[in-house]
Parts: sequence; C-alpha cells; structure tokens
Amino acid sequence: MREDSSAPQDKPPEEPSESNEEKEIHAPLIAFRSNDPDLWGKDVYRGANSRACKMRVTLDWANWISISRVDTGEVIFAPISTVSFSNNDFHSPTGFNASHELFHGARHLGMFSETVPNEVETRFTCGGWGFGHRVSEDENESKSAQASGWAGKEISADTVFEIVLHQKLPEGAKANQILQAAETALSI
Repeated sequence: MREDSSAPQDKPPEEPSESNEEKEIHAPLIAFRSNDPDLWGKDVYRGANSRACKMRVTLDWANWISISRVDTGEVIFAPISTVSFSNNDFHSPTGFNASHELFHGARHLGMFSETVPNEVETRFTCGGWGFGHRVSEDENESKSAQASGWAGKEISADTVFEIVLHQKLPEGAKANQILQAAETALSI
C-alpha cells in the first residue's frame, strides 16, 4: 500500500542536518591544561592544572585553537586549519604543532612561527608558544632538553599552558593575538 503524501503529518519535517549543525553552538573545549607535555593525547584529570583529553583529530565544529599561559593570561589564537597531528604535515611557516613528537630529547606541542626567536623550538627550526626543546650553543650543557617557551623565548618550566578549541574567535581577541602568516609581523 502506498502512503498518501498529501495527508497531514503529525509533526513538521525536520530541517536538513546541515542546517541543524550550523545552528549548534559549542562551548570552548579545554583539550589540555598542564605544565607536563606528556599528558597530551591522554584522558587524564589530576586537578585543575593537570588535565587533558584524548585528541587525535580536531572536531568538526572547531575553527580556532588557542594556547594561553595560565600565570599571565596571555593567549595566542590560530585557525584550526594550521593544526598538524603529524610532523610530516607542516606546510606553513606558522601553525599549531600537535604532533607531540619526541625530538632532541623533548616533547613538542604548541604554536610555532618562523618569525619569532627560537630559544625554544616548538617545531623543528621554529620558535613558538608552548613546549619544545631548548636550543643551546653549549652542547655540554647539563640542563634537560625539555623547555617551555613564549614567543620563542624560554620561560619557567613550571608554567601551565592551556590549549583550547573554539568554534568562533572569542570576542575581545586582539589582532596581535592571532597567529598570522609569516609575511605578517606579530606584535607580541
């Protein structure tokens, strides 16, 4: 028996799922908050400043990623399109290194840019914001290779970083907080 399509329906037809997804608003997601890069990629909660959630790909709704220093509140944003979960994916002089690669005795995680100093490299040959290896003139230096950096300069290893995924660039984000292409000078 065929259904009569002209018969009244009990409920209105649903809008296409694309429209529903566009309307859905997502709160920012804290993917990581710690001073220990080894927590990246794990589901762990050891307190407010020692937590992470497992991520191997970015979420469809996320358009921005940020890293901030919990101690100072400084923050840097980058388009989600710059995120790389593999060290082989880097095609840009700026972006977010989510590879968590162990290189030169240190884990690498955070924003990177060819335009900032590289006392701490968050990606090979690039300074940045987050975790990386200490670049030293003295090969015999006894310090650990693991280091924390902000704008390519070394900061305290106790610094807690927060990495957050955002659907929209937060209101109040300033132009100098957005990681731009290398041609654009960062005024950080």
